Amino acid sequence: ALNAGRLEGRPASGFLDTSSTAQTKSGRLIVDSTGQGTYGLQAYGDYGGGYFQDVDGTGEAYLAFGDDGIRAYGSTRGGYFADADNSGYAELGVGNRGIQAFGSAMGGFFQDSDSTGEARLASGNRGVEAFGSVMGGFFQDSDGSGYAQVGIDNDGIRAYGNAKGGYFAAANGSGYANVGIGDRGIEAYGGETAAVFENTVTGARVEAGAYDYGLIVSGADNGASIVNDVSNASVLLASGIDFGGRGIRASGGDYGGLFEDTDSSGWAYVGRQTYKIQGSGAVSFVQNHPGDPSRVIVYHAPEASEVAVYTRGSARLAGGRAVVSLDPTFAWVANPDLGLTAHVTSRGAACTLYVESVTTETLAVAPVDPSCTEVAFDYMVWGLRIGFERLTPVQAKEHEAYIPSMAEHRERIAAEPELGAYTAFERFRRMHAAIGLRPDAEIDLSRSRALVAAIHEFDSSIDAPRGGPAPAVGATERRASAGNEPVPGSDGHEQPHLELSVALPPERPDGRGPESQRDADSSTPPAGAMLLPITGEAEHGDLLVLDPDHPGHVIVATSPMDQGVVGVAAGSHRPSATGAGYVVPVVETRFALAKVDAGYGAIRAGDLLVSSATPGHAMRALEVAPGTIIGKALEPLETGIGTIRVLLLAR
Repeated sequence: ALNAGRLEGRPASGFLDTSSTAQTKSGRLIVDSTGQGTYGLQAYGDYGGGYFQDVDGTGEAYLAFGDDGIRAYGSTRGGYFADADNSGYAELGVGNRGIQAFGSAMGGFFQDSDSTGEARLASGNRGVEAFGSVMGGFFQDSDGSGYAQVGIDNDGIRAYGNAKGGYFAAANGSGYANVGIGDRGIEAYGGETAAVFENTVTGARVEAGAYDYGLIVSGADNGASIVNDVSNASVLLASGIDFGGRGIRASGGDYGGLFEDTDSSGWAYVGRQTYKIQGSGAVSFVQNHPGDPSRVIVYHAPEASEVAVYTRGSARLAGGRAVVSLDPTFAWVANPDLGLTAHVTSRGAACTLYVESVTTETLAVAPVDPSCTEVAFDYMVWGLRIGFERLTPVQAKEHEAYIPSMAEHRERIAAEPELGAYTAFERFRRMHAAIGLRPDAEIDLSRSRALVAAIHEFDSSIDAPRGGPAPAVGATERRASAGNEPVPGSDGHEQPHLELSVALPPERPDGRGPESQRDADSSTPPAGAMLLPITGEAEHGDLLVLDPDHPGHVIVATSPMDQGVVGVAAGSHRPSATGAGYVVPVVETRFALAKVDAGYGAIRAGDLLVSSATPGHAMRALEVAPGTIIGKALEPLETGIGTIRVLLLAR
């Protein structure tokens, strides 16, 4: 009876009851399943596999609970993991943090199964260290439209996105920058300056988009140094600090600088070959008007086909002769053997003088009348600058050198007519009238007008400056229609335009470019076009090439850079007058409408065009091969296919 509730001397509660009856066991439960090839513990339940709680219920853990392997809660933290010596530990669900991890080596270490990618958190003085065989890190938004790669190949960061590669902004300011947006590398904006770059050692500084300036550049040596790696040409822009007071210093293999006014076409080379300045305009100096503070005097330097030097002065005959010692520097710059010219004029008395001899050092003067023994005179001696005697005044044209536009001067005279009296034209007109040489009404300007027309005065509505945009559409037509009709000159009189022998097609009434040269269905070919036999069909604007299978026929172009290119269809194909086959009107040299495809590269005005793989369409020439150029684009086409004006070129 004493042992009825015991088994082997221990209470029955010391053994597990396999029935469904709940059982409470006092003391520890130790399960040793060594060598049994099974789990130490397997637990199942309607709510979870297991439930653990401390005695006061402030910490608890659920195992196999719902879809979670473990759920843990506690008044201090949800979970705590530490190594044996507590030098590395992690806290889960602590305070407002999901995870807190600490360790003597690092806070956390993550690695993939094959060890090709790893990340270290709070390692040494670094917050994050990430490594991988492909990249250090990869970040992406949920829909994959924006992502960044860190530590990839030789790049620190690569960032991509549908809107932009990167966006940076100050939380408390108006400055921000877009990186890799549209076709721009960087867009930067700011309330004071869009971008600032500064060398903290030298103090060199660049401010872009600063205040009312596009660019502010400063430096201890010079403001900016721009060097072309290919030609080694360089431009130095100086602020005048420790740079010899120079604002600009430029050097290059061809020339130091080229300056252009695109409104008037005036241009000048600086430091080019044997010329310090070479250009299309006049050399002038400006001086304040001594009697009118609102105006200035502009004088223009004399110019000639030779490089001249001169010296001048006054002297007096002594005993009927004078030997004048010229400025000693004149002998250092003038050719002593040819080109010396001397002029002498008596002063205070009528006396005819002549030059006995002239050198670069002395001038000998004597009177024709022996009685003129003591007269004073003025002299001027001209010479050729030494070393410049073989300069060529006629040279091959490199680019247009029009007479610069005089529109500004015409406008100035129109606003203030009294200024016209000071022009060279008006002064000489008054002189001729005063001396009765030629009455004003009889002054013949036909030759000067013809010379101006032959040289041509720049007109921004017709002409394009060197390096500038192409003329406006219809510009050549306007110049041609002007013919020799006179236009106002800078002197208030008239100057003609050049007359050209070609004209652009007329504008459409709706302003959308030119009309076709003639109705495409007309039996009469457009002016300047010719009818050619065609194999197949063609529409107005199609690019045509020779048919290799039918000599004398043309076909619509279908191959890139076809050397058999002939011209552009100026209408649709039509039955031949003989009834045998079809013909098409073809324009081969003049202005025409042509089909083009910008899918092979955006077409700009001025681009040369060749045939493309798009049937009947031209494309921008990527290279110039003999016989392939059809013409020059007069209008742009950025994308897609379309019809533009083309100047067809002879092949």
